[in-house]
Amino acid sequence: MRTQFMDVVREAMGSWPATFRLCLILVVAATITMYYYLMGVPDLPGLMR
Repeated sequence: MRTQFMDVVREAMGSWPATFRLCLILVVAATITMYYYLMGVPDLPGLMR
């Protein structure tokens, strides 16, 4: 199931416009930020390098 999902993601990355890729990156970044926020970490030392 996971490998099939990854194949779909790869196809989407190759065929869909860059704006969608930008939105996807923003969603991932927001998810990571929320994860750190919920864990109680005020800053993101791993992402700020």
